[in-house]
Amino acid sequence: MKPPAGQRLALGLLLLLPPLVLAAVLLYRATASPAGVGVGAGPTATSRWPNGRPKQSTRDWKEGDRRIQERCGFAEDGAALGCAVLKDGEPWDGVLVDFAGDDPSAQLNEIRRFDRGRRHGTWRSFLPGGEVAVELEYDSDRLVSRKVRGADGTLRPAAEPAARLPGGSLPPKSFPPKRP
Repeated sequence: MKPPAGQRLALGLLLLLPPLVLAAVLLYRATASPAGVGVGAGPTATSRWPNGRPKQSTRDWKEGDRRIQERCGFAEDGAALGCAVLKDGEPWDGVLVDFAGDDPSAQLNEIRRFDRGRRHGTWRSFLPGGEVAVELEYDSDRLVSRKVRGADGTLRPAAEPAARLPGGSLPPKSFPPKRP
């Protein structure tokens, strides 16, 4: 004797449900995980240029129990200006690119380089027109040179001597620093 049509339909749906759920989970994990790493999300544009290209993007993922974050900055033509990586609370490594706001017209503000959390290499601050205003050179967190834009538009060594700044401190936003 054949079961009624309603029971056959319910039985068929119950048999199909586990493979459909498994397929949905596998599809989600395949699209949410960057290639070669654990479960996570692909890059997300946190701000965009007026032409629609990403200005900044972040990507977070896990490798085992370790959380990792990558932050990248891009020029208006799409060229990468730099990326920095933070691994589970460790210091930044790489290049941080900061803009003067989140709106699409916000211009490049600073490019800073870190090596295991220490300032290292060339740091640049920019004027609203995109010209370099200040250029600092670091070697393992030690400020070794400082150049500022002169009245003629060229970068010239600043009169202030290189100094050892406390770890984690940032140079003042305005150069020369405002005196009381």
